[in-house]
This record gives sequence, structure tokens and C-alpha cells, in this order.
Amino acid sequence: MGNTACCSSAHPDGVGGKSMIYIPFFLRSRILDSIGIAEKLCGTPPDSSSVHCASRIHYKLPFSFGLFCCILQNLYREDLFYADKQFTFWSLTLDGPNKETMEKFSDRFRKMYPGYMLDGVMRIRAKPETPVLNINDILFVLRSKDKKLWTDNAWMF
Repeated sequence: MGNTACCSSAHPDGVGGKSMIYIPFFLRSRILDSIGIAEKLCGTPPDSSSVHCASRIHYKLPFSFGLFCCILQNLYREDLFYADKQFTFWSLTLDGPNKETMEKFSDRFRKMYPGYMLDGVMRIRAKPETPVLNINDILFVLRSKDKKLWTDNAWMF
């Protein structure tokens, strides 16, 4: 189950991404602050282990590294911070060095899946204007020897 309405993304320009696990506000704010602390200490976008260490030292958060990374990934969906392409470095802002490849979830989603959107439970769905295929239509075209049918449906391939 996803977060409740009070905890989902409030960004009007976002794609509607939200965390798929409930994360109480006091944990959310401390994890975001831990990113900021680690970023300030490193001078560059911190990696996941640096953010985890900052959360353990400053807030005594009792999460294992694996669970902590899961929480970071879920919070990333809410456009709360930036990540690099491999999801190893995190940043609250785009100011400073080594941030050319950093982007928020909505920006990355729009770039990777143009013509698609997220539904209420975070499944990728085609927008109404996006052409979709029916398996029977594909099979009909593949079995056909009609050249006109092939040229009309060339967009599928």
C-alpha cells in the first residue's frame, strides 16, 4: 500500500510518484536532513552509505543498510531530492560540482517513458493519446501477406 494522501507527492508538475511504503513524517524529515548533512560533509553529492552513516550518527535511526536504501528509493519517487543515473548519489539541490547527471523522479520518468503516466498504485499506463497494441492485431498483421496492411502498421515495428 502507498502512503496516505497527506504523505504523497504535492508537486503539481510531478508525474504522481509516491512512496509505496508508509514512512512517518518524523522519519522522512530525518532522512532528508541526513542527505543534507552528508552532502555538506562530503562537499559533493553523497552516496547511499554516507547518507546512512549520517542518519545513524545524527539521529540514531535503527535501519539496516538494505532497508535504508529501500526507504531512499521510495522517497525518491516523491520528487523530494535528486539522484544520479545509478541511484548511488543523492542531493537536495542542483548547486555545486558533479551534479550534471542528477535528476528528480518525474524528470527521469518523463524522459524514459514519454507518452505514459503512473496510475494510483504506481503502475505505468499509456496516456489516452498513446497508441496501444492488441496481441490479436499484432498476430493478424504478422500472419498477413498484404503489403498495404504491413505499411499501415509499420509504426508497430
